[in-house]
Amino acid sequence: YFPARQPDTDLFRYWEVAGSAHQNAYDNDILAVQFLRDLGVTLVENCDNPVNDLPFHFVANAALAKVDAWARGGPPAASLPPIAVSGMPLAIERDALGNALGGIRLPQLEVPVAQYGGIGTPLLTCRLQGLAIPFSAETLATLYRNHGRYVSDFVAATRDAENAGFLLHEDAQAGIGAASDAAVP
Repeated sequence: YFPARQPDTDLFRYWEVAGSAHQNAYDNDILAVQFLRDLGVTLVENCDNPVNDLPFHFVANAALAKVDAWARGGPPAASLPPIAVSGMPLAIERDALGNALGGIRLPQLEVPVAQYGGIGTPLLTCRLQGLAIPFSAETLATLYRNHGRYVSDFVAATRDAENAGFLLHEDAQAGIGAASDAAVP
């Protein structure tokens, strides 16, 4: 979608969430309930990698709140950098851990426990769901000496995201709670 990018204007903001997928684990949970309720079928996942679980919906919540406040005469939503791309053909630039650079970087990407991608396996549903390839215990131990360090780094990244305006306080608290309960060394 690189050609569809638009510059921010007085009336428009363009946000991209690094590492996110079209349909993530959160969406799957909602769709599974709706498919069973409305169609009587169970959503079957045949993906060979874990489904992307970055909480993209947290950014959607913040975006809706910002647009609502802006429409009511408040300040405009923040201008945020797009995902970094380069080369011909254009490709997403990635950090040493394989995660996208630039864009809105949720705390889960700033303090990662997995490599996140927006495109999964060739199966149609998996492509929409992206992927999350968990890091090995050795990689996690190298990144975060212990669980306390992981949580401390996550809290700092969460505060930065909240201050930048792309994470609401209640979603920030939910993310910190999940990080505190995570099985990270």
